Amino acid sequence: EIDTIRQYFPHVDVLQENAANKSAVANHLLQTIHCIHFSGHSYFNLSSPLKSALILSDAINSQNIDLSKCLTLAEIFNLNLSECRLVTLSSAETALTDFTNLSDEYISFPSAFIVAGSTSVVGSFCSSSDLSTSLLMINFYENIHIGITVIVALNQAQIWLREVTKLELQKWILTIEMSPTLKMSLRRRFYSLPDNTQPFREPFYWAAFSVIGA
Repeated sequence: EIDTIRQYFPHVDVLQENAANKSAVANHLLQTIHCIHFSGHSYFNLSSPLKSALILSDAINSQNIDLSKCLTLAEIFNLNLSECRLVTLSSAETALTDFTNLSDEYISFPSAFIVAGSTSVVGSFCSSSDLSTSLLMINFYENIHIGITVIVALNQAQIWLREVTKLELQKWILTIEMSPTLKMSLRRRFYSLPDNTQPFREPFYWAAFSVIGA
């Protein structure tokens, strides 16, 4: 997902595995960023939403999550993202809100990033398949790259994923910049299906993500 998406940006700083730690996402490093894409694990704490977190590389220890090594929702509110036009949270349940709160202010990852300065946030209301999410995100950024607005870009990517046939998908994979081994693996995954099969027709594969903001 990341290796393919990065081709649509002239300047990219990728933090992966051990490099994706708390110090690497310090506020002063984010102040000039125009787009943030998070692909990883997260969780939403319904009993204490401000303790919800994007889980970073060294935050899990013996099945426990160390919040001090995560980027919590409370900390996101205090970031300076005034130059950021898009935050994409390619992770499960990143668009949930504290539905028990009776105030008119939503407490959620999207609201936190918008308060921090981002114009648009893409998040997920539930879990979906890793493969379908990756394909959706790649097509979404393809649309962004050719000048389509964020809201329409996501909508068109969802429609594409819902309606794409096995044959169309295999042809599309050939046009994407990724390793030959990965291309072959993806094509083999759909090999036994009839050409007109729509493998991602069900809402589970494409309906989880939404745009919050402009």
